[in-house]
Amino acid sequence: MTRPILDHSDKMVKSIEELHIGDHAVIARWCLHPRCHFIIKDINKEEQTMIVLRFKHEKGVVEELIPFKKPVYKVIYEEYECFPPNEVIERAAKKKGKKTLEYNIFSNNCKSFARWCKTGRLPSGSLVRGYHQDENLNEEV
Repeated sequence: MTRPILDHSDKMVKSIEELHIGDHAVIARWCLHPRCHFIIKDINKEEQTMIVLRFKHEKGVVEELIPFKKPVYKVIYEEYECFPPNEVIERAAKKKGKKTLEYNIFSNNCKSFARWCKTGRLPSGSLVRGYHQDENLNEEV
């Protein structure tokens, strides 16, 4: 089953084997933040865990170890619009611990961040402040 996320769709994955390093994935969280978007940095198929990079409200971009627990969705992009997996991870990791991004639940959130890491673009209406302040990440939006 695929569902649209703005101009992309997401697909529910049945097993951790369907996920790859550099993927933009989504998990259910809690009622006030029902969908958590992140970039997969590493996968341990044996332990059914993932190391992810995600943009959190009070902490900014963080690296976390999370279990693979359904439902998990993989955001589907056209290959031509994406950076290579190692570059996706590099883009996310360069923002870890930086205070340049300002979180806004409506317009600059974990989904905006994951999409920017994957494609270099932000959803329309997203705030762009802080995304292009790093020396090697100064592409135009």
